[in-house]
Formats: sequence, structure tokens, C-alpha cells
Amino acid sequence: MFKLGLQKALHYTTPIIICTKTVGGKCSAGFGSAIMVNTDGWFVTAKHIFDGFGELNKGVKAYNDHQEKRKEIDGQGLNRNQKKRALRQLGKLRPTDLTNWLFMWGQTMNPQDLVYHLHPAVDLALIQVPNFPTDGIEMPKFRTQDLSQGEMLCRLGFPLHEVSIEWDSTDGLFKLPSNLFPVPTFANEGIVSRFATVNGNIEHQIIETSSPGLKGQSGGPLIDSNGNICGVQSATRHYSLGFEPKINGKAEHQFLNVGHAVHVKTVIPFMEECEVTFESEDI
Repeated sequence: MFKLGLQKALHYTTPIIICTKTVGGKCSAGFGSAIMVNTDGWFVTAKHIFDGFGELNKGVKAYNDHQEKRKEIDGQGLNRNQKKRALRQLGKLRPTDLTNWLFMWGQTMNPQDLVYHLHPAVDLALIQVPNFPTDGIEMPKFRTQDLSQGEMLCRLGFPLHEVSIEWDSTDGLFKLPSNLFPVPTFANEGIVSRFATVNGNIEHQIIETSSPGLKGQSGGPLIDSNGNICGVQSATRHYSLGFEPKINGKAEHQFLNVGHAVHVKTVIPFMEECEVTFESEDI
């Protein structure tokens, strides 16, 4: 049912890869998704991914500040007791504190001079990546026909994929696997369960689907069978079913996972407001 649509979506759905290293030496990589909008390098994605960049910057800055203060203490010529007091006041770093991070937008590492617009009310961001390669890529079309409850849609992104990365202490760089690309995609379908709004504002609409979004699909497209974008994956919600059957003597909390995507009726006005060009479906 979604074969044709997914073939189109594979062209314009881009992985966002975030690599981190901690004081304890642990290196890890996480994934998000973004939708290429036009040949000027504009993408639409989930705002919480972009917000995460700021938190990572804060973490690394805190580590660097700590290291600088440690150097100052070491260079003050303090006696043993004075130095112990100064270090106690400074505090210790935790093994989980961040030391380094980088992100890749597709295969572009740490792109600079990003231009961005963050939606003030919903989990939506427009980001321009200068000089991003777009040759030969068929840009998406955003759906303008009404969606209906019960309609089947499909979600695409980069979940359920683990990557082993290392830290090269000699070069001070992350060492990425040579087979990192292409990053495997994952699709899951679901019906439109209902429509919702953010804080009751009809201009800020959400599509709720019967299947959940998965970690790594955030920012990716919710498409119809023709590959037209109907929404941008945002979150997964968990609804209690109100009963707890006992299994092996233990109560098991029962809940329903559903997906939330920002409705295309909210995405299109935001792109228009920010003067980001896009294509609409052929009617």
C-alpha cells in the first residue's frame, strides 16, 4: 500500500545523528529525522531535536569551565590543604557528565551557519543547512486535501538502529564506522485515530495515530500512500487503559501507545510565514 509513497519519502527523509562522549569514556550515538523541503537546504523537523543541541552545548561548556577552573587551581601555588579546599569547592565531575558532542545532518558533519525558525507553540522547526547537497533529489509534496479519521498513514525515520562509535584520543575526534551510511530506515503504519489541538488552538493541530512513533523517527514524515506529507512526527503518548491484571502475582499496568504528529495544516502556514518555499500535492 505504501510502497510508492515510501520510495519517494526515502529521497527526502534525512538522518540526524548525534554523537556524545562522557567523562566516564562512554561514547554513544542517537538518531533523529528531518524532511528536506526545497533545494535551498531547508528542512522541517521536530523542535525538540534542535532544543537538544542547546542542552548538549550547555553540558560541554560546563565541562570545559570545570577544566579551566581546575587548571587555575593547579597554577595558584597553593599548599596541599588549600588545594584540597579549593577542589572541594569546585566539586567533582560525574562519569555521566558530557565532554564532547557532534551532530551530522545526513553526511554533513557539524554544519555551520544554520538558519532556523522555531514554532512558538508546537514541536516544529524549520532549519536551513547551507550548501547541503540536493542534486537529483525529488522534493516532497505537502498534502492539501483534508485528512479523515480512519485513514491509513505511514511513518518513516531511523529508529531501532545501533551504531558503535569510539573516541580517538590522539586526534580528539569521534571515530565513526565506515559503513554508517546509508542509515537503515524503518516504516510503520497506523490509522488516524483522531485529531487534537495544542491548548485548544485550532491553528495548532495534531494528528493522533493508532501506532506509536519510535525513538529515531522524531522529525520524520507521516505520509499517505502517494508519499504526500500529512504531518511531522513529534511524540508518542501513553494512555492508561484503567485496569491492571495480575501476572505471576504482580499487577501489570496496561496502557496504549499512540503517535502524535504535527498536522500538515499547521506545518504549511508556518512555512509560508517563514517564507520557505515548498511544493503542494497535485490535485
